[in-house]
Amino acid sequence: MRRFILEGKTLKGRNRVRELGNVWLLEKEMAKVGFSSEPGPWLLIFPETCRTNCRSTLCNHSRWVHGTNDSDFAMSPNGESLDTGTKGLVERITNTP
Repeated sequence: MRRFILEGKTLKGRNRVRELGNVWLLEKEMAKVGFSSEPGPWLLIFPETCRTNCRSTLCNHSRWVHGTNDSDFAMSPNGESLDTGTKGLVERITNTP
């Protein structure tokens, strides 16, 4: 799993970061999702705090965010990998203009 640092762009995003923390973990990456016509990468992420508090990765705090152009969050990978999954994700997000 990859870790991301989230920063809220909107009031909704800032409140979510304030309530759940700014370190989030990647659960899944998809090229497209059913709720948006915008191409991906779409990332299903959950707060790192859920790892200990909810004892489940897919708790009700999980959310889909756009990997490069999310309306509520600015994301930056902190470069720390928790395992070897999702190869190249950090490089694609980092190298996107």
